[in-house]
Amino acid sequence: MLYYKQLFLSLDKVHLKGVLWRCFIINKVVETKHAQKVIEKIPAYVADKLNSWALLVEEYGLDEVRKLKGYHDEPLKGDLRGCRSIRLNRSYRAIYTVRFGMVVIEEVNKHEY
Repeated sequence: MLYYKQLFLSLDKVHLKGVLWRCFIINKVVETKHAQKVIEKIPAYVADKLNSWALLVEEYGLDEVRKLKGYHDEPLKGDLRGCRSIRLNRSYRAIYTVRFGMVVIEEVNKHEY
C-alpha cells in the first residue's frame, strides 16, 4: 500500500508549532472510459475548461483548487453521495471522486435545472 501512496501522492512537509507534519497532496487526475467518450462529444470550450481544472489540480493539488470559487466545487447528495461536482459552465458539470490518492472524473453531463 505504501508503494501506491508514493506513486500517486506527492509528499509535502509542513511545520506547525514546531511539529513536522506530512501532508499528502492529491495531484493525479484520470478519467473513466465513459467520461472520455462524453468529453469527445462536448463543446471544445467546455472540454478546455475541464482540462484547465485538471492541470490546476496536478499543479497545485486538489485542496487548493477546491478553494477557487469559479468551479463551485461541492459535495453531492442522494445516489451520488461520496462524489463531488464542479461547474464547467452554466450547463455542464463534471462529477469526480477521490480514489487511491487520485482524482477520478466519473462523468461529464449536461445539468438540468
